[in-house]
Amino acid sequence: MPIAPAVLRKIQRDPSALRSVIIEIDPGKLEPGAAFRRLQELVADAIKLKGDRSEQNLSQPTVASDFTTVHARLQGAVLLELDKDDMVADILPDIHEGRIFNPDNLLHSVISVPMLHQIESDESQVQSIMIEVNFNYSLGRPGAKDRIAELVLKAVAEVGTPGIEQGVNTWKSDTSQQYVYARLQGKVIRRMTQLDAAPTPGASIYHVWPDFKVRAQVWKSK
Repeated sequence: MPIAPAVLRKIQRDPSALRSVIIEIDPGKLEPGAAFRRLQELVADAIKLKGDRSEQNLSQPTVASDFTTVHARLQGAVLLELDKDDMVADILPDIHEGRIFNPDNLLHSVISVPMLHQIESDESQVQSIMIEVNFNYSLGRPGAKDRIAELVLKAVAEVGTPGIEQGVNTWKSDTSQQYVYARLQGKVIRRMTQLDAAPTPGASIYHVWPDFKVRAQVWKSK
């Protein structure tokens, strides 16, 4: 299997996320220039078939000797499609990934670590969450809550599993100016935060937390 295990594990967690990788081309298939052009065609076809994001790209090699080792930023589903072609010798993690801007890294700053761990364990599982509104949203906190409710509906429609009951808990959300409470699948939570990352009208979500259970605790003095 050409895809390195470290890359494959990330793809399995979220096939829609962008991955910075190094694609090694089998030098025995074509001469380097022709091989790179063929890789461009394969990537374009894979994006049409499996991709749904515009930020994907291959880095143009600067010298001929680099034509068989290509840096790329592609969705996991696109990499899985490339894996089917025997011209692709290896798909390796790019050691410089942390230095390259990746919009998916923004999700990690919005979704809390405990919540992210729950999502990554099973993205189809429905999670009880608290969505903290962005106080700096241009339309204020009420506008942010309305925007979040719209994002939830859109995310459920786009990636939610049919027949799974999920959405905003309206009565509970009405008791708070700071939070929107909801029960959503992990993949819906991811999609909601992606939709909120659009530059207009700005981010309405500040942070997504697990909806922690509140338990009464009685202290007895002696």
